[in-house]
Amino acid sequence: MASTARCQVSIQSARRLPEALTHDLEALAAQALEPNVFYESWMLGPAVQAWAPPDLLLVTVRDAEGVAAFRPRLVEALRRRHADMIAEAAEAEKLRAELEAWTAEIATGA
Repeated sequence: MASTARCQVSIQSARRLPEALTHDLEALAAQALEPNVFYESWMLGPAVQAWAPPDLLLVTVRDAEGVAAFRPRLVEALRRRHADMIAEAAEAEKLRAELEAWTAEIATGA
């Protein structure tokens, strides 16, 4: 079970699966509720070396107990998600400003 302690996120290029990450993935797989062969180091390592696109990144989340999460991600997918988050934040800020103006209008009786 993951700790509530502060987590550390690392992002690295997927040119090859680093040795340390191989061991971490094996430990993570041992804790999984259901096996996922695509994330097993013996399957992922050779696949990354043979077929990984140049913009593939390996995202690892570590907590006090070790690797808590792992996910390969394409750079473009991360950029798109980041852009979506910025757009959502801008929309939320716009809505907040509109609500403040509306409540000020109500408070002044305008």
